Amino acid sequence: MANNRRNRGRFLRAPSRRLSRRLPVMVLGVCLLVLAVVGTFAGLTLRGALYTQLDTSLNQSVHQLAQITRAGQGKEILGTPLTVEKESAQEGESPKGKPADQLAKDTPHANKLPDPHGKDGEGEHVDKPEKPHPGRDFPGITAGSFSLIYQGSQATSLVASPIEGSRQLNSAQVQQVLAHSVGHPQNVHLISLGDYRVVQRSVSSPGGTAQIASGIPLREVNETLRSFTLFYTLGSLAALLGAYFLARFLVHRELRHLAQVERVARKVETVDLQNEAKLPARVEDVVTREDSEAAQLGRSLNRALEHVETSLKLREDSEAQLRQFVADASHELRTPVAAISGYAQLLARQNLGEEAAAAVERIERESGRLADLVSDLILLARMDAGQSAQVEEVPIAGALVDSFTTVRIAYPDHLWELEIGEELAAARVVGSESALAQIFSNLLSNAAQHTPAGTKVQVSACFKTGGLVQVQVVDNGSGIDERIVDTLFDRFVRADSARQPGESSGLGLAIVKTLSEALGGSVTGENRATSGAVFTLTLPLS
Repeated sequence: MANNRRNRGRFLRAPSRRLSRRLPVMVLGVCLLVLAVVGTFAGLTLRGALYTQLDTSLNQSVHQLAQITRAGQGKEILGTPLTVEKESAQEGESPKGKPADQLAKDTPHANKLPDPHGKDGEGEHVDKPEKPHPGRDFPGITAGSFSLIYQGSQATSLVASPIEGSRQLNSAQVQQVLAHSVGHPQNVHLISLGDYRVVQRSVSSPGGTAQIASGIPLREVNETLRSFTLFYTLGSLAALLGAYFLARFLVHRELRHLAQVERVARKVETVDLQNEAKLPARVEDVVTREDSEAAQLGRSLNRALEHVETSLKLREDSEAQLRQFVADASHELRTPVAAISGYAQLLARQNLGEEAAAAVERIERESGRLADLVSDLILLARMDAGQSAQVEEVPIAGALVDSFTTVRIAYPDHLWELEIGEELAAARVVGSESALAQIFSNLLSNAAQHTPAGTKVQVSACFKTGGLVQVQVVDNGSGIDERIVDTLFDRFVRADSARQPGESSGLGLAIVKTLSEALGGSVTGENRATSGAVFTLTLPLS
């Protein structure tokens, strides 16, 4: 069933919208439409021309036949009349019950024309005037054509056939001819003879009004039209294939430079703009110096990349200056902050009044906070400058337990839980004790500082596939503010609702991210589905 759904999805997938594929198909459609219109027009024109030629021959033939009828010479020229009953005659059978072919054999002059040289069947020479021959004396008459005179239920006809000899039309064929209207030529299908172009007229004769008809077979016309259709179809298919491949070649040739512009854009996509200030990819001059749409697009892309590269360079220089300023300021503040802290501790040993003692305690507390902030700034400045932490093998279980104990004592109002698997007792990670202690302390302190008293904080550590150790810090507090989820590990980022005087500097999670990445690990933070937040730290084993 899954395979069926996959196949249905493949068939229902939207067609390709690439210009290199759509243009040849559009050209193919236009050519097909043009060839269809031209072929239809040419076929109709050819058919009209052939029918006009046939009608001219028919008119000449029926005119000659009218003259014979008016002169009363139909019997002498065409043969013995055939009696035809219009209402009772059956197809292929004469009125007297004889087959039409047998009747034609029994009828004088049915199988051959009168001898123009006056020779009878016994060899005697009889002087007779030469009679008109439909195949010779009737203009336009060709092999297979017929002439018909119908008068007083008697039909006199002659079918000129050079192969079978001349013969008469049978009664059914005569009825088919007479069933059509008098006047303009029409197409008639005669039994056992095929398609004919027939014209029928009424003329006056010595015996009264007679209906005359003349017909020419459409075999050659139909063969000509079929040949035209066949050759035109084959030629059109060849032309369509040629037009399609030519269009593909031309489109690909014109769009080859556009493909290079696309490759450059894809290379730029892979550049890490957070850490890279130079964009090496550019559209080549062989493309941009031409006068085409692809060249214009390439020049525009190059200008855009230059602007982006300039902006990245300015940003990098600004960040470098800021880092240098922070490093210098931190080093300069370190000495006076230490002096303030020392003098505050010295004053705290003196016998001062309550107000003075409280002020000295406040000074000592704030100076300690300021010292921690300066230490964090110096650490970040060192990491930004490329100085890596001291690398050694450190037991992760011991470092985590020490940090957990310290933070739990500092925040006794929270409910703390620690779960470490027995398999981690001897596990070691690559790093330094100070770096791991700072990472764990910052993660645990962050959970305590941004949650109210009574919040439950669970800390767990376990192995992960791929030689990794995972440490999770989970709380059931209010969770992470949605406004800072994406910038949670940036420097000096704090949610307004989480700001409490003397608690957060906005550098704790930034230090966690910087140190964990320096040790080859990673850290993530997200809200839980129910309530609270979860921070996941991953470090490689040694």
